[in-house]
Order: sequence, then structure tokens, then C-alpha cells
Amino acid sequence: MANRPSDRDSRPDRGTSGDTNERELDRLIRGEVIPRLMMAYASSSDVPSEQTRVADLSSEMIQDFSQLIVDGAEEQIMAFVDEVLQRGVPLNSLFMDIFAPAARLLGERWSEDTLDFSSVTLGLVRLQQQLRRLAPKFYATAPANPEGRVFLTTLPQEHHTFGLLMVGEFFRQAGWEVHDDLHKSSENLVQRVRDNWYSAIGISLSSESRMQELSDLLRSIRSMSANPNVGIMVGGWLFCERPDLVEFAGADFGADSPEEAITAARQWVAQHASP
Repeated sequence: MANRPSDRDSRPDRGTSGDTNERELDRLIRGEVIPRLMMAYASSSDVPSEQTRVADLSSEMIQDFSQLIVDGAEEQIMAFVDEVLQRGVPLNSLFMDIFAPAARLLGERWSEDTLDFSSVTLGLVRLQQQLRRLAPKFYATAPANPEGRVFLTTLPQEHHTFGLLMVGEFFRQAGWEVHDDLHKSSENLVQRVRDNWYSAIGISLSSESRMQELSDLLRSIRSMSANPNVGIMVGGWLFCERPDLVEFAGADFGADSPEEAITAARQWVAQHASP
């Protein structure tokens, strides 16, 4: 599932105008977004949640939703999601048991050549919109006093954000103060952690070819961090497939799901709290 789909030479020409952007989008979807979504959520359904999961979510429902976010109207998508919630499905189950499998299904359909990359992009954008729409409800019951401050970002020039946004919402719901900004350069990112105190920092990466760059960045973060005991975690499909790379990168821990990330961050804070 993690292997990148092969190139398709049969795609129709679209003229010279916009070809560069089209090819870049094609590369991002094929090489980074789809494989990352497929791997990041491949094991999520096996992870117990802190709330009761709804066990009878049918594959047909997920298929219907996956198709709806591609060719349905915005009002139809909202109505579908709201109806699911009215049935008693908790928000964490909606995110992990419907949104995540729907994203994975988009990737599977793309790799099978039954869905083009522009449709996959549209579906992912609409998933992100629904995630943002429902997020305030998700963490409305979060504890009043934050457990800690976490900074979530990608390695500069990474283009995937959906998984990062989902992790951020789970941290907020668990009572953390979350900063999930993206940065254009490693220097800018290091300055951010030097000027701001964080309990934990999470960085996602999808390409093994950039492991040395990530390792160098984490070393700089650790030496410059305003919090000398900051916990550094890494995530993304790459670390789901190769957990041994967590240590190679110089991170303190990795996580396969938002809930694992929260648990690991809590343990780190508890172990490194000032006496």
C-alpha cells in the first residue's frame, strides 16, 4: 500500500498554459499526499480511542461519503455529516472511522485509475473543510487549563497538511494549547521554537530522501529550543512504515495515530516536568 503508483503516460495533454503547476500537483498527489494518507490511517482503526467508537459504521457509508466529497454539493456534504452525528456517532469516531477511511479510499481509487488526481485533491480539500467546521465542537469540552503547549508542523517544503490538522484537533480536544503553523524555511522554524516555549514539538515527513535534512533540523531545534527539555516527536506514513527511523531522525518518540501522539506527549511532559 505504501508503494508509489507508477507514472501514467496516457494522461491527456492540457496545453502549455499551467502545465508546470499541473505536473507539480500530479507529483504531490501521487508521490506524497495519497501514499501518506493511506499509510497514516492504515492502522488507525486498530487503536482504541478515549471515547466509545461506533462499531457498526458500514463500508457502504464510507464509500457513499467518499463519493459525495468528490461530486456532491457542499450542502449535501454538510447534511450527510450532520446526519451521522445525529445518529449518535461521536466526533472522534467521525474523524477516525469515516473521514480517515474516506481519504484512504480516495487514494485507493486513484491508484486503481478510477479517480483522477484533481478529484482526489477536491475530496481532500472538502475533508479539511469539514474538519475545520466541526473542530470547535470537538474540543468544546477540553479542560480549561492546558496540559501543555505543542507546536505541530511539517518539514519545510512538505505539502501535506490534512493529517497534521487532524492531529492538532485531537490535541486541542485533549486540552493542549496547539500551534500548527507551517514554515517556509528551517531557519524560520528554528527561530519559532527559540522564541516560544513548547512542551512538545511534532514534525511530519513523507519522504525518506529528506531524512538527513530532518535530522539536522531536529538537532538545531534541540540546541536552540526555549525549553531545554522539549519532547520532539515525528509522524507521517514514512514512520508508520519504518519506525526505526524515529531514532535515526533524533526524535524522542513517534506515533501512528493522534491518540498515540497525545499519550506519548503526556508521558514525556510528566517525566520531564520541573520539580
